[in-house]
Amino acid sequence: MKLKFKTEKIKKFFQWKNLMKYFFRLLDQQGKIYILIAVMLATGYCIFIWYNYIYHPEWSEARKQAYTRSVEHKVIFNKSNLKKVVADFEKRKTNFQATPKKLNDIFRLKN
Repeated sequence: MKLKFKTEKIKKFFQWKNLMKYFFRLLDQQGKIYILIAVMLATGYCIFIWYNYIYHPEWSEARKQAYTRSVEHKVIFNKSNLKKVVADFEKRKTNFQATPKKLNDIFRLKN
């Protein structure tokens, strides 16, 4: 027994335009049920994820060690860099407080 498929009909069905047409026709006929099922599945999945993160937050020992190593940074105080930053700050402060030089008024109308 040899099966014969109508490949033209199958190719026509799996074209993007036709798939969208069949999908929207299905939503039009029984859309409320499918949308309700999709929302229920998404809500259930979100509740499952939330429950696992809240009530089962176990980490393996390797993950705990990796986290403590990543957080455990020592701050090295460099006094010379601090002096440079303070000097730069003071320089900017004096430049800001200095009275500006008289500039030409470019908006003045000529007589």
